[in-house]
Amino acid sequence: MPGSRWFSRGWTLQELIAPKERHFYDVDWEAIPEWPDLLQTFAQAGNLPVAILEDRDQLPYISVADRMAMASRRTTTRSEDMAYCLFGIFDVNLLILYGEGARKAFRRLQLEIMATNPFDHSIFAWSADRSDSGLLASSPSDFANTSSIGDWSKRAIDSLLVPFSMTNVGLSFNCSLVDEPEEEDFSVPDEGPITYALAPLLCDLVDDESSRLCLNLQCIPQYDFFVNGDSLPAYRRVKCSEWMLVPRAALANAEFGTIVVLEDEQFRFLKHPPPNGGLIRMLR
Repeated sequence: MPGSRWFSRGWTLQELIAPKERHFYDVDWEAIPEWPDLLQTFAQAGNLPVAILEDRDQLPYISVADRMAMASRRTTTRSEDMAYCLFGIFDVNLLILYGEGARKAFRRLQLEIMATNPFDHSIFAWSADRSDSGLLASSPSDFANTSSIGDWSKRAIDSLLVPFSMTNVGLSFNCSLVDEPEEEDFSVPDEGPITYALAPLLCDLVDDESSRLCLNLQCIPQYDFFVNGDSLPAYRRVKCSEWMLVPRAALANAEFGTIVVLEDEQFRFLKHPPPNGGLIRMLR
């Protein structure tokens, strides 16, 4: 049963979770009898928590990253369906636009998730083989190696919860940054040192509550970015195939503030700026 193709298809994820009652049949249409570990077998085959099969009402309490991980190893015939099949999992309503491409469809899904849940940092807890990126993933498969994450916003923690949001500059993001050693960039003349930082995400690792998951960021110098009249430092995510696990105690004195993380389209603009260059003022 775990090898059945049914458990690897995108649309069957919601078919497995949504019904109040489930009846399974084998290839000869013989009913599969229930046994004590049946739900556990289905959960392992479908890559999802058994608690969701026991009580579908628990789904909204599962972090965004964990819900993405449920779909991370699934496939669909049409590429855009990898995003569309998750609308019900995240309780969002969006237009289905076949032809837009998988990446655009998944980006729209993430933007809608952020609009309805602007506190769950686990949406940024993905990894992919890219040297640099914004904070949005390219597909659910980017969450395949993400550890199980609890949603910080649903825990009784005395931390300031500030919503993140996408602006026309990039993603406005409140976090506590930890500066990393600067490095000289000899590939670009007169570029000067590169400033790196670790950005701890406000989410809990289920298997390691003593550590925080931190993303690697690189500062984008030479430009001023304005969002709603405030000048914000800009960053890009780098070393996207990894993240750092940092002990909570080491982050006690980290400075909390607002930054903007450039998405690909904004970063491409900086690589080919207008002739006058210099100050960039973009409003939300």
